[in-house]
Amino acid sequence: MRMFLVVLSALLGGCAALSALTETVSAAQPEAQQHQPRTSLRDSSVSPLSKISGFTPTPRVAGSQWSHACPTCGHAPPPPPPPPPPRGGGGGGDVPKKAVEKWWLRLPGGWLNPLRWWMEMRMHGPYTRFYINHINPWAKILSYMSKNNMMRLQYIALVGQISVLLDKSWRPKISQENWWSIRYYSIFAAINIRAILAIMREQRPVYLSGNDLELYELLFRPNHFSARQFQTLISKAQWHEAYDSALVTEGQHVDHLLLLASGECDVTIGGDQANVIRPGDFIGELEYMQAQDKSEGSQRIQAPVSVIAKGKVQYVSWSFEELAALLNSPSNKQILVRMEALLAKDIATKLLETDIRHAARLTPDNLPGVPPVT
Repeated sequence: MRMFLVVLSALLGGCAALSALTETVSAAQPEAQQHQPRTSLRDSSVSPLSKISGFTPTPRVAGSQWSHACPTCGHAPPPPPPPPPPRGGGGGGDVPKKAVEKWWLRLPGGWLNPLRWWMEMRMHGPYTRFYINHINPWAKILSYMSKNNMMRLQYIALVGQISVLLDKSWRPKISQENWWSIRYYSIFAAINIRAILAIMREQRPVYLSGNDLELYELLFRPNHFSARQFQTLISKAQWHEAYDSALVTEGQHVDHLLLLASGECDVTIGGDQANVIRPGDFIGELEYMQAQDKSEGSQRIQAPVSVIAKGKVQYVSWSFEELAALLNSPSNKQILVRMEALLAKDIATKLLETDIRHAARLTPDNLPGVPPVT
């Protein structure tokens, strides 16, 4: 028992002496490092980090990185995280190469397949090899210079928008920003294509024949109607023929606008001839303009004169409602302006002819307000 106590006391004393020695060495180590001359990493086999921290570099498995192991427990800190992969410049232009399954090589048709061309151009980049990213700025400059030619402007703008779509979609990796550009420029391209189709329809040649061509050359072409505008107008009209019959009867309701194409008609008021209608003259134009007044309905308008055909005549007619709906359409504003000018010109010409006829019938004996000569 006594021997056991002696051995235990000796062990405790040794442990206390070792602890005191360790504390003394740890306290004296920073003072020694302050006076120690600086050495190069190449001249020292132990790194300065190991001298300060007390860790000794120990190699890992062959081929691995060095780590600093703790001399007390021998455990090594966890390895540093791997570096992040490099990001592609310009929204996904440069990405690390990896094995990609070229499924497009198995498509039928070989190089005749446009999908194969698309994928090869996209994957084998760079996407700027054809400098398509410079096409859109030049297209904008040329479109500003072509503002007088709407068709050319639309074509140039469409080329620029398609170049942006190719520039954004030919990249190996399409970022979210590029996807938004593709969506917006797709909408712009669709709008331009629609405008180009509308211009092509307007510039498409118009073929007139028979009575339509004669009427166009007689009245509408001299009054600056284009062939397409006349075709739009005559599409709502109906052709008629009459022979020694009344086209309009005095006192009856009027709901159609007539245009004489051939022959002549007499205008009578109370049985007396007041005027003559010739080819190119309108009938019922004053009633049509009155019908456009919202305060009056077309059923309340009555003809103030009678129009009677002299022999065989041909004429076209428009319903007041159909003609008003056609002319008031937003796409037919130019037709409306020209038609109103044509009707106003026709009314003014008829009033002038009526005044001339009335003046020719007057003599010094029947002038109003003048006493007869005796």
